[in-house]
Amino acid sequence: MDCLYKFITRQMEVFEKNKRAPSIYTIFSSVFYVSVGMAIKKLRDIPPCEILFFRSIICFFANLALLKVSNTPTYATTNKLHFMIMFRILFGTLAHFCYYQAISMMNLSDAMAIFLTTPIVTTLLASVIIKESLQKQIIISILVSFAGILLIVKPPFLMEAIGLSESAAELSVAGLIICAVFALFESLTNLVIKSIGRQISVLAVIQYVYIAGILFNSTLMVIRDEFNPNVYRIEKFGWIFALSILNFLAQLIYNRALQLGKTSEVVPITYSQVVMSFLVDIVVFSKEISLLSVVGAFMIIGGNYSIIMQKK
Repeated sequence: MDCLYKFITRQMEVFEKNKRAPSIYTIFSSVFYVSVGMAIKKLRDIPPCEILFFRSIICFFANLALLKVSNTPTYATTNKLHFMIMFRILFGTLAHFCYYQAISMMNLSDAMAIFLTTPIVTTLLASVIIKESLQKQIIISILVSFAGILLIVKPPFLMEAIGLSESAAELSVAGLIICAVFALFESLTNLVIKSIGRQISVLAVIQYVYIAGILFNSTLMVIRDEFNPNVYRIEKFGWIFALSILNFLAQLIYNRALQLGKTSEVVPITYSQVVMSFLVDIVVFSKEISLLSVVGAFMIIGGNYSIIMQKK
């Protein structure tokens, strides 16, 4: 295992000398994240909490192996850091649950587009919690993205105002609310990560999140009596194992991309996830995609891109 780790590390060091390495990492992470969403949709008969339970176990052992071979310390050194890690675990666990739950209830493309409001929510929370200033251009970008969300949601008053009938594919209101809750918890997670900085390894913090995921989702399965024994079928468990590994790899290489490249260059590439998810909905799931949803998704992308460029 040590030899394999050293070999992969050496190959990565060679590859990362290429100035396009952050962009390539980000593209691969985006492909992996959309693949995870597709796998969740394929497992529609398996409750999201059950998927997350097994995903947390698989990722726990994968990350444990990485911690061992890299000799990464896993303990916090101060009480303040302990509290920050606890908040990271809480917000991260709830965000993961909302992510899986929302995808299981909505078109993949709609969910992915609304997930991209996270930078907007993070910006708003940062202005309130850590008193970051909101420039006029950022406020305009937020309003543009909010208008994009309305086009995806298609509320009746908007449809009547523009003289269009509602889409045949109804948007799940519960799914929309869960998407919004995901954006909130993911934004809080981002603020905590920013506060933690380099005081402890990302791998160590993620390991605690996986442990919390096992406990939280197993408890939820018992309380809600949600367990589908079909999960032990080779086909179903194969999908779960695949999405777990892809999710794990996506997190690792995206974090690496952020370490190597500029945020203003890396983050906009993640918007390709929306385009990929539209293709998956059309080709894999034979979904009818509303033109308003497409326009709304690109308005959200435009608003986010503007915010990123303002912070460059």
